[in-house]
Amino acid sequence: MPVSYHGEEMCPVDPVIRLSTARISKAFGATQALNQIDFDLRVGEIHALLGENGAGKSTFIKILAGDYSADQGEITYDGKPVRLQSPSDSRNLGIRVIYQEFNLVPTMSVAENICLGSYPPGRLPATINITEMKRLAQEVLGRLGEEIPIQTLVRNLTVAQQQVVEIAKALLCQPTVLIMDEPTSALNDQETEHLFALLRSLRDRGVSIIYISHRIDELFKLANRVTVLRDGVTVGTVDIGAATRATLVQMMVGRELAEMYPKRSIAPGQVLLEVKGLSAAGNKVRDVSFQVRRGEIVAIFGLLGAGQSELARTLFGAIPAASGHVLLDGQPITLHSTTAARAAGIGLVPEDRKTGGLVGQLGVKANLTLAALPRYARCGMVRTGLEMREATEWADRLNVKRASMSQPIRFLSGGNQQKVVIARWLANQSRVLVLDQPTRGVDVGAKVEIYRLLEDLCEQGVGVVIISIEMPEVLGIADHIYVMCQGRMVGPYSRTEATKHKLMSCAVGIEGE
Repeated sequence: MPVSYHGEEMCPVDPVIRLSTARISKAFGATQALNQIDFDLRVGEIHALLGENGAGKSTFIKILAGDYSADQGEITYDGKPVRLQSPSDSRNLGIRVIYQEFNLVPTMSVAENICLGSYPPGRLPATINITEMKRLAQEVLGRLGEEIPIQTLVRNLTVAQQQVVEIAKALLCQPTVLIMDEPTSALNDQETEHLFALLRSLRDRGVSIIYISHRIDELFKLANRVTVLRDGVTVGTVDIGAATRATLVQMMVGRELAEMYPKRSIAPGQVLLEVKGLSAAGNKVRDVSFQVRRGEIVAIFGLLGAGQSELARTLFGAIPAASGHVLLDGQPITLHSTTAARAAGIGLVPEDRKTGGLVGQLGVKANLTLAALPRYARCGMVRTGLEMREATEWADRLNVKRASMSQPIRFLSGGNQQKVVIARWLANQSRVLVLDQPTRGVDVGAKVEIYRLLEDLCEQGVGVVIISIEMPEVLGIADHIYVMCQGRMVGPYSRTEATKHKLMSCAVGIEGE
């Protein structure tokens, strides 16, 4: 019987297995990260790997990448047992991994980053053929449908452009197995469709793809099969045609998920934050005005690069304001530095938690209390007992899953890292919390926890500003919604009057329906 394959009828054939694992287990001390994982990847398929943060996905792909060695189990490639003891072992087989967190050199150009580790040799020993390097970089970007100038330094790119460079770097080596961890978390709809078209093209040419995403709806557009992990164990593998969103969520969390977005019943109070005619250096924020009341969630929607992130950083004192006024509780404040913003009671959860929100080598406690250290100090000495008690209390309240409070933050899952960044500002007693893409790279269960947390903060009178490119999130959680386009702001729209069409029309510069 023919089977349905993205709307096309194809005759079934015996699948050829490119890569498989049997009984893969891995422990870190007393923590069992993976337990008897069985998995197989067919030639020319997109196989999605799904699971909550901490389910074991990252550990599993790092074993396939040669970054970790499994404690037990077998890996087979093209029917032959292999030992992946280093990243070079994995690369030599044609396995390439694109991690969620970027691995780029900010001070190098786009072309240099794309060809990093695969530079074309020059005529003389230990030299690089610069012309060929640029040609290769331009060619692979062309395959992605992107026009990023190859001479641009990576530090000057947007997050979305950096993600494209990561993808281009992996594709340069023509992989047989491509592993992608949350590749669309920083891409807009158009860029996502470009990526999907490329992945389908690679699949049709026989490339095998492991695709990790928390955006379940993506999987129905792209994947052939889905394997779900939970607590380091394989829950099951299903053909995408036999799956529903509800069943996948239940497999992930082990229970039926309640309403995704909280039902707001909080009456906002007096105006807490008022922004009047704010413009910032660099012309990314132009004459912006808006209000946030106590106990209110205000969302700022817009396409990537519209100026939302720059607005967040201006409010936090990281970008100098060129003009305008900011009032907190009716009193004007000067946000000339991040220290001034923090002292005024404004906290920022940045777009990129790895580079802007966390100190990877420090533990959970140190990262959580970083903004509030003066509160724990007496006579220049930090009262470590008080610091530990409050840090533990906040970590428990936000359900941060960790081995201990001293566990390095880099070993926590993405969702738990995000909770620590949020907890930092709660420990600092922030009155206004600005969250830039707060659920980027966070699984559906952790998203719900974050939404519930924001609801709790509103009940305590905190003013919340969410910057998001995810329209369902904006429509589901905000009391009022503003839209940014080319640095300017339109709105507000109440939750009841906002529609997808209206918000997108504003985002592309066409106000109204």
